[in-house]
Amino acid sequence: MNRLTLFLILFGGMPGPITAFGQASDLRGDPNRDIRFEQHLNQSVNPEIEFIDEQGRIVLLGKYFNQRSVVIAMGYYRCPMLCGVVLNAFVQSLQDLPPTLAMRDFNFIFVSIDPQETNELARNKLED
Repeated sequence: MNRLTLFLILFGGMPGPITAFGQASDLRGDPNRDIRFEQHLNQSVNPEIEFIDEQGRIVLLGKYFNQRSVVIAMGYYRCPMLCGVVLNAFVQSLQDLPPTLAMRDFNFIFVSIDPQETNELARNKLED
């Protein structure tokens, strides 16, 4: 099993990026073989999924799900194309919300899905 690393940055006064572990797919052969889109409407995310934060500490995903709704955006920190556009649009949409609404009612999370990106890179991006 390969390790797939995810980094999350939490906005709105929450602690910074965290890293998830999962199984990376084998990309040899037909790239379209096992690709499918599955919706899991009205299902919960497992709060026991382990992550590593920007300091290298293990935390549980459930720590970041409290009384507020969670908004997640996915991309790469070192993405050469659209990730920056998507992240900038995400940040702009947050700026369009009334500040008290955004910070009071939501936890905002950015997820980097690049397995080569480290918790140090996440920490540096959080500081920028």
